[in-house]
Amino acid sequence: MKRILAILSAALAVTAAAVIAAGLLINARVVSTTGVLIKDSPDGLAKAQAAVLLGAGVYGNKRVSPVAYDRIVSAVEIYKAGKAEKILITGDHGKKYYDEVNTILHWLRKFDIPEKDIFTDYAGFSTYDSIVRAGEVFGVKSAVLVTQEFHLPRALYIASSRGMKVQGYPADRRQYVYIRRYVFREYMARVKDFLFVHVLKPASRFLGEKIPITGDGRASRDHKTSR
Repeated sequence: MKRILAILSAALAVTAAAVIAAGLLINARVVSTTGVLIKDSPDGLAKAQAAVLLGAGVYGNKRVSPVAYDRIVSAVEIYKAGKAEKILITGDHGKKYYDEVNTILHWLRKFDIPEKDIFTDYAGFSTYDSIVRAGEVFGVKSAVLVTQEFHLPRALYIASSRGMKVQGYPADRRQYVYIRRYVFREYMARVKDFLFVHVLKPASRFLGEKIPITGDGRASRDHKTSR
């Protein structure tokens, strides 16, 4: 019995070590292959069809988290520098009382971004969904992804793997209270999306009618999605 337990313990230890090693290798690949795509200033960006503003935490009464606010300001900066023709807000509006997209839209209006140049994607429930839908629903072929530095490699990796001409613009404008939590969660998320890209290859959970990014953003308000 002791021998069996010892064998099982050794097998579990080897398996755990292999899983950890695989996770480290995947993370290293995602980070190393996307670093060249990240630009620290608008001057370094090539002009793109859209700044894809990836959603983040919001609260009631149109309040946004520091992470979301910094993404908004960064997307505005890119747009006003002439580096993106449109802004695509993509985020979670799957629940009646939680609405990343319209809350961020409210703030973009405060920055005087023309309505016709703001597109809204209400079914960006994950980074993977957001990137897939940007291409499949909105026809985005070139984009600047706007999010924090810890998140950019994964988003860029997904987009590049789907043939999108993509760049990344870090939205970091302060120290974030929960940054360690974000980084740990991102380690796991990179593994998940690496498997999505190369093994599982799922479609987005929702697609729906096509709304070309080259058109008028007002056509995307509260647009319908389908399974």
